[in-house]
Amino acid sequence: MVDMKTCLSVGFAVLLLMTAQGCIAVPVPNWRVAADGVESQVVDADTHAPVPHALIYPDHSDSPVEADADGRFRIRPVIEWHAAYLWSPIKNGYPILPFTGEEIYTWQRRFKVVADGYSTDFFIALPDPSLLHREDGWEYSTLATATIHDDMLCVPKVEIHPHARAYRQE
Repeated sequence: MVDMKTCLSVGFAVLLLMTAQGCIAVPVPNWRVAADGVESQVVDADTHAPVPHALIYPDHSDSPVEADADGRFRIRPVIEWHAAYLWSPIKNGYPILPFTGEEIYTWQRRFKVVADGYSTDFFIALPDPSLLHREDGWEYSTLATATIHDDMLCVPKVEIHPHARAYRQE
């Protein structure tokens, strides 16, 4: 079992190491929106009719969101809670404890849309194409221009394409 003196010694060593780097760990509980949510409507790219009950798979989530009967859906924002903040006088600080270990780009959100009779399509919602950060596996995504309202990216419509139809020869 670790005694209090050992815990304090390790804690002091970690704090000393961080301050030697110019950083200070401030024990301030905090939360941040790590990735904005998305509101949109899934429509057929040819007819512009709503696609009901499409499944939307957002990045940084284990479960899909189902569009309603009008094709509308809402992906919740990703909220992270941290017990401390690492402050640096040289560079912007960032939340720590727990460290998420992954950079999520707040101003863009990736998702794929799956619906019966349609090709699976990948999208990146963002307010400005100059903010785009593509990652492996998302190179061929469609950019969906969004407006920002609070912590939501609002995309007017997300168009998906029907599967190619087989034609009978007569």
